[in-house]
Amino acid sequence: MKANLLQNNQIVLGVNKSVNGNTWKFRLDDERLALSLSQRLGIPEVISRIIASRDIPMNEVEDFLRPKIRNLLPDPNILKDMKKATVRTADAIINNERVAVLGDYDVDGATSSALLVRFFRSISIDINTYIPDRVKEGYGPSLDSIDKLNQIGSNLLITVDCGTTSFEPIEKARQLGIDLIVLDHHKSDVNLPAAYAIVNPNRIDDEHSNQNLKTLAAVGVTFLFIVALNRELEERGYFISNKKPDVRKWLDLVALGTICDLVPLKNLNRALVLGGLKIMKKKMNIGISTLMQIGNIYEQVNCYHLGYIIGPRVNAGGRVGRSEFGLKILETENENLAKEIAIKLENYNIERKEIENNVLRDAIDIIEYKNYIMDEIIIVHNENWHLGVLGIVASRLVAKYKKPVIVLSEVSGLLKGSGRSIS
Repeated sequence: MKANLLQNNQIVLGVNKSVNGNTWKFRLDDERLALSLSQRLGIPEVISRIIASRDIPMNEVEDFLRPKIRNLLPDPNILKDMKKATVRTADAIINNERVAVLGDYDVDGATSSALLVRFFRSISIDINTYIPDRVKEGYGPSLDSIDKLNQIGSNLLITVDCGTTSFEPIEKARQLGIDLIVLDHHKSDVNLPAAYAIVNPNRIDDEHSNQNLKTLAAVGVTFLFIVALNRELEERGYFISNKKPDVRKWLDLVALGTICDLVPLKNLNRALVLGGLKIMKKKMNIGISTLMQIGNIYEQVNCYHLGYIIGPRVNAGGRVGRSEFGLKILETENENLAKEIAIKLENYNIERKEIENNVLRDAIDIIEYKNYIMDEIIIVHNENWHLGVLGIVASRLVAKYKKPVIVLSEVSGLLKGSGRSIS
């Protein structure tokens, strides 16, 4: 068997056809590279084979196997507009201006928002938060949300996991005298909105951005922001009379958002997740600990727990319930409130699964009845599908049909939906 395992491109473990109809073959083309890695690093050959198949350069292997934030965290100011954003935010803190945060309704948005809430709370500042309703308001800042935040006197607005393409709302904020900072990771257009600052490693015009930062989730970008903000405040002497927060204690939020946003676990992402898992052992975040209890996680928490047990419950509020619940459970220090929200999120998650399965069955029936499986790209729609589950359904259809899929629902005469492609 060992000889068969080591032969390139041969069937692995005799699996000619898996449950999904796939043949198991090694990804690796160069067996000598795996053997060389094994000998040089003193690691098992199966590990060296995985490393070689992932095209990890020899000089990055140590950081891959034993990632450390101190080795992989760059100067945050390498990102365009980072210095501008932290200087403006430090001014707002020192001058007691009213700061607000607007985040996306998914796990990445909730963890990013909670990270900022906890940072500001640690320096005794309360900030306003706003999470849009997925169905009623849609993604990112809207003209209405800008109006609401202006009415409560917000001088500085920070959007997280959204904003890079929000031209009209950001222009309205500018006209109202609100300085708006975008912390995001989504691909940008050539033209950018007129925000005060846009910190995004995937800005087309950020020629100095570290390539390793382009795979960060929004919560990773937000973490870099509070690292830089902490440094800016320290340089101004702010912590002479105020305790300087240790931002590492919030790595549990960074790990949760990073895992649930499905970004590659390499370079800095890998170190952030490992650091976050270590923090989770200490159960410092009441909300995460409560979600672990309600999800029956009693062993040491790992990436599977984050992605498949905790994450879906945080997401459930934004999908079929109250969009702000994901943020609220992650930022609260109140154990009773955390338990109350966790129970509601659990019920929302059960409801989400039922809605998702119903939409999936409907979509499959339509696809097969109308023979859409012959199309290069499968596009399926219905008038009554819940917007909150269309992305998940699209992913499940891609897994079933091995083709790109777009799932749409009609809302007020418009088709809205989500698309997923094959990897």
